[in-house]
Amino acid sequence: MAYDWPGNVRELQNTVERAVILCTGEIVGASDIQLSGLGGSGEEQRAAAANAACGGFGDVTLEALEQQHILAVLERTSWNKSQAAHILGIERSTLDRKLKRYQVSRPGPG
Repeated sequence: MAYDWPGNVRELQNTVERAVILCTGEIVGASDIQLSGLGGSGEEQRAAAANAACGGFGDVTLEALEQQHILAVLERTSWNKSQAAHILGIERSTLDRKLKRYQVSRPGPG
């Protein structure tokens, strides 16, 4: 709570949501968010926050990161698109458009 967050509230919300989704335990800890690595310019801080919240990814495009995050949320919600869209902060129709653009469909059983 004492951390001086370098981004806006939306970025903080997204970071916390990512940490909750990607956390392997029942409680999100400091190691899941890894805020201690932030520093430098505002752009560097935002990149470091996104990098830390997503498990330490290296060079990755925003599109690939978005796709990965959407898939993680869909998996977490058992592919409930309405619930996933709510978590992502987008309309259900926007989620459908993104899935079509990324050529992603729900995996079959098995």
